[in-house]
Parts: sequence; C-alpha cells; structure tokens
Amino acid sequence: MTHFTASGRELLSRPLQAMITVAPKGDRWPAPRPVWFELTDADEIQLFSFAATPRVARVRETPRASIVVTAPVGEPEQWVSIEI
Repeated sequence: MTHFTASGRELLSRPLQAMITVAPKGDRWPAPRPVWFELTDADEIQLFSFAATPRVARVRETPRASIVVTAPVGEPEQWVSIEI
C-alpha cells in the first residue's frame, strides 16, 4: 500500500490523466502514454485502459512501470510519481 501526502492525495483525487511509462522490451525506448486513473480509499491507483492496447500487453509481459500525475498548466507546480 502506498501512502500519499495530503497534497498528493488531493491531486490524485482530481479528474486528471496520468502518464504511464512501461518498461521497454528489447532495444525499444520507453514512451510515456496517457491513461485514466482513480485513487481508491485504500490509497491504491487503479488504471483504466482497453485490454487490447499495447501498453497493457507490455505490462503483462514485464510488470514494471512508472506513473506520473501533474497539476495542469497555470497551476502551481505539483506532481506525484509512482513506481509499480
């Protein structure tokens, strides 16, 4: 279970997109992709994506990724980074 700060929990509770970067396979470079997410009451991040997307296939092959959520442009800088 991940424990977030109050400000991190507030950011993650907003309807924002996360950028997920999945561990690359072979000689490919990692490429961040947008994904919808939700913070649960247990401080867990649930990701939402179609099962047939390449990112889901890569996570199944190599279950390592990082997720970054940032405050929108025009707001004070704030971000949360999660490694899974």
